[in-house]
Amino acid sequence: MFRPHARLAQQFLWFLTAFTAVLWLTQPQVHWLRLDHPLALSVGIVIVVISETWPLEVGRGSTISLASTGYLSVFLLAGTVETFWAILIGQLISWIRHFRGISSVSSAAVMLLGLYAGQSLAKLVSPNLVVRALVFALAFLILNHLLVNFYYWIRDGYQSRQEMFHALVWDMLAWLMGLPLVAIFVLLDRAYPHQVVIGLLGLLPYATVSLLLSVYYETRSAHQLNALTAEAADAITAAMDKAELVKNIQEAFLHVSGYTIFVLYLLDPVSGLLERQAYTYPTDQVPYPEVFVRGGESLTDWAIATRTAEFIRDARQHPSANPKPDDAYPLVSGFILPLMTDRKIWGFIVLGHNVPNRYSRHDFQTAKVLAGHAAMAYRKLLQEEAVQNSRRDPLLAEVYNFRYFRELLGERIAREPNHPMTLVFLDLDNFKMVNDRYGHMVGDRALARFAQMLHSELRPGDVMARYGGDEFVALLDSTNSAGAAAVLARIQRQFGEYEWPDVDVALGVSAGWAVYPEDGQTPDQLLNIADVRMYKNKLIRKGKFQDVASE
Repeated sequence: MFRPHARLAQQFLWFLTAFTAVLWLTQPQVHWLRLDHPLALSVGIVIVVISETWPLEVGRGSTISLASTGYLSVFLLAGTVETFWAILIGQLISWIRHFRGISSVSSAAVMLLGLYAGQSLAKLVSPNLVVRALVFALAFLILNHLLVNFYYWIRDGYQSRQEMFHALVWDMLAWLMGLPLVAIFVLLDRAYPHQVVIGLLGLLPYATVSLLLSVYYETRSAHQLNALTAEAADAITAAMDKAELVKNIQEAFLHVSGYTIFVLYLLDPVSGLLERQAYTYPTDQVPYPEVFVRGGESLTDWAIATRTAEFIRDARQHPSANPKPDDAYPLVSGFILPLMTDRKIWGFIVLGHNVPNRYSRHDFQTAKVLAGHAAMAYRKLLQEEAVQNSRRDPLLAEVYNFRYFRELLGERIAREPNHPMTLVFLDLDNFKMVNDRYGHMVGDRALARFAQMLHSELRPGDVMARYGGDEFVALLDSTNSAGAAAVLARIQRQFGEYEWPDVDVALGVSAGWAVYPEDGQTPDQLLNIADVRMYKNKLIRKGKFQDVASE
């Protein structure tokens, strides 16, 4: 791969400009001030100015100039000199709106080189109008794209084949649509020479091509964008946890909107603060804090306070749009998107580019749609998390509370009335002595250790819960009495053999179980039977280890 060289690319533009100037200035027998068709020249200048000042957008940040129809019209109608001046004067006038230094000058040079190649080859073919038009168009188009792509290859080190093909296709469409219209216009002018109305018809090929390509592109891009947006929205709403949601939001906006700057804040339900979850920034100095504190005077504060998405076309006209006006890589164009449902703020997104006018109004509407999906997805995750937390024991995160366990047991009995399962009841022996002698912190560690041991013995489909204090219950799916005894024997052995640091108390586990449907048909019946058997087991054990299977 060629190594990118920005300075060499600039030198290439200067060489191209100088070469073009020398090439045209040394042309023999060219009467530069002899204009045989001033009306054609005027029409050409108007077309070049309009096309270069307001080019047709054919992609995010990509445009094409349709001035080629103007060049072709003037060349076939009036010749090389008028076409030369139409290009030069039209480019000069367009620079009033936006002049980019050597880039603008070299752009005009490329057009003039294309004109030179086109008119030189057109002289070598038959005087047939259509043939001359085709030869001129092909020479102009091929040389233009070769020079432009060569420049990008030097500057970037590579040139995407897809980008080259994309630009070439659009220019070819413009030429193919413009050729017959230009030919008709030239024939009319020859049939009715020196008619102002006929001369003004030179605008018709350009206007027609612009209209048709604009309609086609808008329809095509809208269809593609809608499909891409729907796919991105599905990915956002399908996220199963917060980390996946953050990742999917980043990727969705990258594919649909595109950005060089991206910052995502989400509301922390506990602290109530907006915390930064992800960011993409070109430098190490990110001007967006980890925690967003409201109450400032920035455009972001305004967007959140008013619950209104902000569309920034050029942040240089809005000093409050950036957190640091003197930042080396500020957001120049982009969006500030509050993530909200029913005016409740769940977070916000800042995304954009360092160039002005990067996004359209349609891009803004699409981004707001994705922001709405992101807000609903995050709210759903928080609601599911709240439901899960309501089911969990406040001390032991991996253990359900008894209320949820009882509901689940009733649901399983109702759903599968003949499916075998075993409810086990467990109680820690001498646990009160640990709390009294060593304190509740040590007791809590003992509970957590026991919960881990019990959880390690469970299979998918089994459920455990804290009944209260030092008592636990578990539901073993597809398990009979012998299977339950084997599981509990392993738990009793592990817990009894575990050496507790700095704890001189013999801890053990007493257990009992009830098998559904043999021992009981309802949750209460199963719980009562398992509780009675557990208490009987405790009396037999008397605080010393004994294998449940032997009782």
